[in-house]
Amino acid sequence: VSMVIVPVAPAPALMLAPMAAPPVPPPAAFTLMDTAEALVLVVVIVPAGSKAVVKAPSDLAGFPHLALANPESVPAGVYARTWLASLGLWERLKDRVVPTLDVRAALAAVEAENAEAGIVYRTDAALSKRVRVALEVPRDQGPKITYALAALASAGRAGTRALRAYLVSPAALEVYRRHGFEIIAPS
Repeated sequence: VSMVIVPVAPAPALMLAPMAAPPVPPPAAFTLMDTAEALVLVVVIVPAGSKAVVKAPSDLAGFPHLALANPESVPAGVYARTWLASLGLWERLKDRVVPTLDVRAALAAVEAENAEAGIVYRTDAALSKRVRVALEVPRDQGPKITYALAALASAGRAGTRALRAYLVSPAALEVYRRHGFEIIAPS
């Protein structure tokens, strides 16, 4: 994976998220300052008015269409595919998958009832009144997502350290939790 970072506003650092693999060395203009892992829970959703019951992941075989962020390139879809494969379900379900541009598009497909079920982050499902969580992926099976903080080489160290200190402060951790993130261990 490669990326081009174009500065559009002054900032002491850049938060890179999510990373499905360990961080690669940042460009010379950046110094990798820190990483933190967060547990972002993955959930199976259905339209709010659906009578569908999902007691186990294998119940997904009963749905004609399953909306996922693109399972080949989008982190949320890759995580969903990896989870289903770890349970031996991917091969059985892959032809039912409706790949979407991103996790919000998978959510929208289920909201509009263009797919009978979907797999999204819990944080995204919480934004909608038009879907309900039918199954939560167990914490020990969900993705552990690494967020990296890269400091601009030209930025003052004091400002960057202050930003990092805030990002792992109790106040910030409460904001993360309020929005559905579960922090594994601040670095």
